[in-house]
Amino acid sequence: MQELNDFAQMMDFALERGELAKYKAILLATGCRDVSQAAELGKYRWMEEYRFLPYQDERDPAEYGAAWLKKKLGEDARLVPDQGLEELGRCLMERDHVQETDYGPIQRVDGQPIQRFDQKQLPDFQMDGMGGM
Repeated sequence: MQELNDFAQMMDFALERGELAKYKAILLATGCRDVSQAAELGKYRWMEEYRFLPYQDERDPAEYGAAWLKKKLGEDARLVPDQGLEELGRCLMERDHVQETDYGPIQRVDGQPIQRFDQKQLPDFQMDGMGGM
């Protein structure tokens, strides 16, 4: 029961900080289905390890590719045709370890891949149906 209370408290903290969507994206990206691990991920120190990109110019692969081109080419990026931007963006997102979620793209601040929880090693108490949070 304490695990559920801790998880609920982390959800409240994320909501108060305006980071509920970020928290949900982290849970999805890590494959977290355990309430005690979810509560731990919601702690501020863990939340700061992730960069959430839902409202920036990097929401989807095509926009991610276009933003990269603009950084590299400056104003000349507008001369590059849009064909292939989505594929370029997907390749760049993979390279940069950006993970798409239903809540928006997310990546670790340190550039490392997002570690997924091994679902086979989770304790018996798990959260089913977390996708509809």
